Amino acid sequence: MSGAARMIIAAGLLLAAAGCATAPSGGGAAIATASDGKVHSEPVIYNGQRFKVTFQYKGERSGYDVWISRRGRALSGAGGDKEKALHVATSALSHYACPQGQKAKPVDDTSAFAGGTWRLMARCA
Repeated sequence: MSGAARMIIAAGLLLAAAGCATAPSGGGAAIATASDGKVHSEPVIYNGQRFKVTFQYKGERSGYDVWISRRGRALSGAGGDKEKALHVATSALSHYACPQGQKAKPVDDTSAFAGGTWRLMARCA
């Protein structure tokens, strides 16, 4: 391998390492705006299926209202789709809204289904 080729490979490795070192972890700037009370929407792929997760912080309840819908085939009110919706919601909220090291937890007895969308309340803990 020539010296030029080694230099190009080394430069590429350094750039890749620098990109990893500066990438925001745990949502970074997204967390600062996720609790602003505005509605936020994020596309999520879970087990090869496309979902849309919409969430809004509700200060009076110290948590997030979360709506989960699936692209293509709508979610049903069945238990299997409820479990998927809970997993997608808590995973997305943990990533986009919770401070680093915290995980979103659904609030008991808040999940409801209507018109192909699951809705629930969740908090970061």
